[in-house]
This record gives sequence, C-alpha cells and structure tokens, in this order.
Amino acid sequence: MPSFDDIREWFGVIFVHHGPYEGGTFKFVIHIPKDYPQSSPTVEFLTDMFHPLVGLSGEFSIAQRIPEWIPDHHQVYHVLQYIKQCFRKTTLKTIEEKHAFNKKALRMYHNEPTIFTKLATQCAQLSSSESVLYERNNGSNSNNPIQFSPLSDTEGKEK
Repeated sequence: MPSFDDIREWFGVIFVHHGPYEGGTFKFVIHIPKDYPQSSPTVEFLTDMFHPLVGLSGEFSIAQRIPEWIPDHHQVYHVLQYIKQCFRKTTLKTIEEKHAFNKKALRMYHNEPTIFTKLATQCAQLSSSESVLYERNNGSNSNNPIQFSPLSDTEGKEK
C-alpha cells in the first residue's frame, strides 16, 4: 500500500505460516527509486528480524534472487515474491554468503540449526506481540497506512 505522502514508498506486511518464522507478522517498506524501472527497488523491514537476508538496520538483500536488475525483465512483483520466499526453508538453505546481509544468521542456519530455529521462532513471536503489532507510526514508519489494533469483544463476534 502506498504511503500517504510518497507514491514511491509502498508499505506491506507478511504473515508467515510455515517454517522457523511461523506465526510471524513482519512489516516492511519497498522504496521505489525515481529512475525506476532503470534501478531496482530496495526493501526495508520495519519489524526487527534475525534473518540471513536482513541487515541490522532492516535492509533486505534481493541479490540472491535478482543479482542484476534488468529493467525490461524485473518488476516490483519479483521483489514481493522473494520477500515471501525468503522465509521458506528451501530459500534459506540456498542463500550464498556473499548475498547475506546478516552473515552470522546464515552461518548459524548452516552450523547451529537448533539455535537458529530458536532465534527465528523468538523473532516471529516478538513480531506478533501486542507491543510490536499495535505499535503506532513513528520514525521511518510514520507514513505507514497499515495499522493494526485489537478488536473489542463486540467487534470480534459474528452477527
């Protein structure tokens, strides 16, 4: 969903249903450059995440899936597909170290899978906690039109 102030800033959220991040609710923003489609969009996760493709400040690496942006071939939906795929075990196991923004997470995935899974699960649980999920806009999240709020008892009942 585009931001309130900038059509080149798209906000999104992904609900993860399987794998080590199961139950996670991760918010992100896609930044579309002024010279798009000549340049690739960038992705920033707004929810803190321990993931091989996500750096400490939330930047997401699309280089594994799209090593070189080809304007006549690649579109924003390719980026969206990769955001979805990055939580799957099949994608996690194929990430090359040169494409990982969090090399520690990647090494842990391969060398200490039990600890990695525990940290990924904690990350997913935290992302769905009330304090994170219902957090109001602030900082880089200030133009985010996607907001969650708890339902009242009457709102949650079927009529």
